Amino acid sequence: MRAELEQKIQKARERLGLETLTRDQRAEQERTEALDDFKVFLAGRIDFWTQAELFIGAEYFWEANSPAVRFSVDTQIFVLVRSEEGARLLVEDAVNKRRELVRLAADDIRFEDWLLVGIGDSLRRSVGV
Repeated sequence: MRAELEQKIQKARERLGLETLTRDQRAEQERTEALDDFKVFLAGRIDFWTQAELFIGAEYFWEANSPAVRFSVDTQIFVLVRSEEGARLLVEDAVNKRRELVRLAADDIRFEDWLLVGIGDSLRRSVGV
């Protein structure tokens, strides 16, 4: 059974009062819900084509109390982390050291444009253009 289905079954059991979650299970459920909310947040700001280009095969994970997604473009690894004001785009090097590229405001209608420019500028720097 896929993890997503198992989690939905667990939530249904809890709502029906058939099972209660342990503290660890509840924390994991909250992280899973935050990751799902992050995906919805991104879907509302990034068009389908761009999402497909960037996030197919991406890894969604929990990063220091925030949902995040790790994806690659060419040879560079990027991490987009949810923040209070929106999101932060980071580039990750071979030893997992990160550098912030851009902060993206949740209410900026140019969210996707700033994201793409941040990625593009980083790729240009890496090839010396």
